[in-house]
Amino acid sequence: MLVLTRKRSEMIQIGDDVIIKVIEMSPRWVKIGIEAPDDVRVIRAELFGKPGPRHPLSVFLQRRRAEKESAKHGDVLPPQSDERHARLDSAPAKSVPHVRRG
Repeated sequence: MLVLTRKRSEMIQIGDDVIIKVIEMSPRWVKIGIEAPDDVRVIRAELFGKPGPRHPLSVFLQRRRAEKESAKHGDVLPPQSDERHARLDSAPAKSVPHVRRG
C-alpha cells in the first residue's frame, strides 16, 4: 500500500486517467474528489454490503498479506485463481445515487 501525505488542493494521479484531489480536511475527515472516465466504476466500499471472506476487498487484502508473508520467507506463490481476481465492479449492483462530476 502506498501511503501519501497531501494538503488541500493537492492531487494524486492513478494511471493515465484517474485523478484524486483533496478538496477539504478537518480533524476527523477528509473530503476527496475523484475524476475518472465514465467506464471506471467509483463506489464506496461500504456499499457492497457486509464484508465477508469472499468480499472483493477481503480477497484483495488476503492476497496482499500472503504476498508480503511469502516475500519475507522467499516463497513463490501459486498462480492466482479466479476468486483472487475478483474485481470490485463484479460485485452485485446496488442502488447507488448518481455521482456528480466536475
